[in-house]
Amino acid sequence: MAGDSSRNAEGFESTRWSLVALVRSDDSQVRRRALERLLSTYYPALRSHLVIRMGLAHSRAEDVLQSFVVQKILERDLLAQADREKGRLRSLLLKSLENFARTEIVRDRRHDWQQSLDDDSKNEALRADAPAADVFDVAWARSVLVEALLRMWKDCRKMGRKHVWALLQARVIDPAMGRPIVPYDELIERLGLHTPEEASNALVTAKRQFQRTLRAVVAESVDSEDEIDKELGELGEILAGAPPGSSGGFFREASFATDEETDPILSAIDDSNPRVLARLMELPTDCDSLWDDADLPSLVRHQLRVPLNLVFAKLAGEGGRSSLLLPSFGAMLTSPAGSVQVLDSVRRAARAAISDDTAGIPRQMAALFYFASIALALVKHSTRISKSDDDVLRYGFQKMLDQPWLGKRLTQLFTKGLERLKAAKEGAG
Repeated sequence: MAGDSSRNAEGFESTRWSLVALVRSDDSQVRRRALERLLSTYYPALRSHLVIRMGLAHSRAEDVLQSFVVQKILERDLLAQADREKGRLRSLLLKSLENFARTEIVRDRRHDWQQSLDDDSKNEALRADAPAADVFDVAWARSVLVEALLRMWKDCRKMGRKHVWALLQARVIDPAMGRPIVPYDELIERLGLHTPEEASNALVTAKRQFQRTLRAVVAESVDSEDEIDKELGELGEILAGAPPGSSGGFFREASFATDEETDPILSAIDDSNPRVLARLMELPTDCDSLWDDADLPSLVRHQLRVPLNLVFAKLAGEGGRSSLLLPSFGAMLTSPAGSVQVLDSVRRAARAAISDDTAGIPRQMAALFYFASIALALVKHSTRISKSDDDVLRYGFQKMLDQPWLGKRLTQLFTKGLERLKAAKEGAG
């Protein structure tokens, strides 16, 4: 038995096989709690299999599954046959349930039950269209994602990090389920965030926390780190290859602990295309993946308003001055605030951010500040702060002007920048 460090908050060890061992405990309370944990994990997938693969009505599937639990798991101690050396626990449960269900179906026919599989062509079609493992595996993959999402939601609530969950739901879960993405400015106002970097860091934290939680859920049914990666890969392939609607509609009735905040999560998982759910298996955490193109206009407006040291953390204390004294770029556009030295610092910080995934600012924003600092130094101070030749600068300025999210003030800046480059070329000629 492992030490306390491997136990969860309920005192159970963290793997499914440890729960199997606890089901065999002499302590009736320990047995009951371990069995409840195991059944809550496998129940939706087993029920999906009975309904979709074997063609049982929902009510009859529930009766068969409950009888299976009582007669096979409790009375005949099915889990005593479980052996991690012989294969996955869910394979044992699935095979045993199929055998049990077929016996129940024969008994149903003898008593003229409403549902029968032997002479129902519809059920033959169901069996032909859905291989035995497919329906079960798709439902299993859904249940893994549900468990990971609910655990993360509970952890965020417990740790006072509701904004982390809110970002994951607004920027990852809801869009994956086909819901409109929440605009950037609305999101940071709703969550009380202040800068794009703060929001980006929180969203990266959310994605990484979900990935860790997902790995932890998968780890409970495997024996090694290598098997976690293999299982995650298989689950992703199952979801990516499943037809729309596969094994949906079962989690709203499952024995997960839900409330008004988690019900929408389960509904979304229920109603979604499995191939869409596959996107949740691998979430990129680079800054460019955090913000949608629709966010860029509000991002630009926000970035122009805040002090430059909040846009680029590397500017804090630049030139021996307090970071609080750095102006916003918007102020530098319309007033004498800022110097060539500050603009050159912005240029260098932006250039570094373009190739830095951890900079907390999208590459498009970093490129904007890079060329805008050069243009502003050229237009306002008649000074070149870049060693790039005119062709490179013209290309960069024009590239910025082609962006629909640029805004009036920046459009004027780059237009004047192009005019200065043209005048300089004509003067040199």
